[in-house]
Amino acid sequence: MSQAHPPGRWLPWIIVTLALGIRLLTAWLLRQPGYTDAYYYAVGAQQLYEGHGFEEPFIWNYLDPPESVPHPGYLYWMPLTAVLGWLGLEVLGDSFTAMQAPFVLLSALLPLIAYVVAWDLTGQRKHAAMAGLLAVFPGFYAHVFVLPDNFAPFALAGSVCLWATGRGLRDQKLLWFGLAGLAAGLANLARADGLLLAGFALAAALFQAQFAFRQPNQLRGPAWTLFAGVALLVGGYLLVMGPWLVRNWLVTGSPIGGSGTKTMFLTTYDDMFAYGRPLTLENYSAWGWGEILKSKAQGLLLNLQRLWVENLLIVLLPFSALGLWKLRREQLLWPFLLYMPLLFLAMTLVFTFPGMRGGLYHSGGALLPFLFAAAGPGLEVALRWAARRFRGWHIRKAWSAFSAGLVALAVLVMAFALWKAGLFNGEWNQRDLDYAELGDWLADQEAAQAVVMVGDAPGFTWHTGHIAIAVPNEPLETILAVAGRYGARYLVLDDARPRTTDELYAGRMSDPRLILRHIVGEEEEIHQIYEIAGSVQP
Repeated sequence: MSQAHPPGRWLPWIIVTLALGIRLLTAWLLRQPGYTDAYYYAVGAQQLYEGHGFEEPFIWNYLDPPESVPHPGYLYWMPLTAVLGWLGLEVLGDSFTAMQAPFVLLSALLPLIAYVVAWDLTGQRKHAAMAGLLAVFPGFYAHVFVLPDNFAPFALAGSVCLWATGRGLRDQKLLWFGLAGLAAGLANLARADGLLLAGFALAAALFQAQFAFRQPNQLRGPAWTLFAGVALLVGGYLLVMGPWLVRNWLVTGSPIGGSGTKTMFLTTYDDMFAYGRPLTLENYSAWGWGEILKSKAQGLLLNLQRLWVENLLIVLLPFSALGLWKLRREQLLWPFLLYMPLLFLAMTLVFTFPGMRGGLYHSGGALLPFLFAAAGPGLEVALRWAARRFRGWHIRKAWSAFSAGLVALAVLVMAFALWKAGLFNGEWNQRDLDYAELGDWLADQEAAQAVVMVGDAPGFTWHTGHIAIAVPNEPLETILAVAGRYGARYLVLDDARPRTTDELYAGRMSDPRLILRHIVGEEEEIHQIYEIAGSVQP
């Protein structure tokens, strides 16, 4: 596209400033992490701040059971989020608000990426402004972007990687592949599936070497471009990921943790917490093709809904689809057009249960700038179609009204998402506070150092400071054996318990090895704490 006229000098920065204000307001409504992933990284940031390194004082799954607890961390999830939270604590002091600060800043930059992508695709300021404003109000991503989770860093690094890769293809300038490599490394350091972005960028660099720079007066021919493009990309990636790969090698004997691949063979999400049961292709096949296909169909339906609601803000579907079709020949868009369906298929057909439970939601943030950038051209296509069929349509006036309307609807969707999450009535900040009460009770029992087995281990550690291990999704005998292995003195049963403990929780059975000591909460949020008889004392 022609770019003879540069975008307004101040417009993108006005959008970023607006985004920063919205993010700060959203962050102000949040006083705690509120769910397992954010607890995990918040505790990790605190561990770094207190000088414990990448050590985890909890066990949240048993895909690869550690020998003891605390244990070396981030062998399933990646460490960048904890590092960012630690930076906030180092700069601003020991508070949850300080921990949020890096995520506020990173997520405020995402509208700038959306603006730049739209400008690069169409060269029209109105499309860029609309994309940037849509990214200011990102619907169901609004609150998670400002929490210590990998949403914001992955969205920013992933979208920059896709954009830089597209620029490398379109502009035939190798330095773009260096930026793509750096961004892919950061995305991978935020999420394990960032490796998929690195693979796409590498494929683009190889494609460029084979089919670009054919003119004899360009650089030194395809052989040079093959070496230079790939070297810049791999070098950028390893500059970020290299130290972490070395750390993993020293800790585990392998540069990449292998437990994540086991989730391909889950037959229910609760099997994430299975203990001693092999998650293998053989056992997965024994589940039966009928059940396997049923789970894939369920994943397909749910992930299509998630893509529509979370990534397309419900109202953008027809416009983003039209825009992507119109811009399909733009080389800048090719990496995105390949990455989006592959990511969707991976989170639907391969990692089905993690994908349904948030994998696509987490990784889908990198799609937002491109979907928002395509919405403006798609709206224009729709308006031109209407103008050809209805008299009295003035496209310029219609554009102003409809684009403003779409942004207004995005604001409403975001407001609904924040209300649904419980930010306006304070419900979010009341989550899991019963854990803190249990922590106080343990302190009164002179058990402040006791290891506790509980449904949400990172959440319990965040609220109480206790070492915590997850309740395995196994019969009671195995639960108690695992408690004995790790020296757990107490067992907490709540709504995050495995179904194997329902009879015990309901009081329809008892076990002499479990002594009910205390109950907190009301109705469906009752937390029961049992002392495990004969457990290892702290």
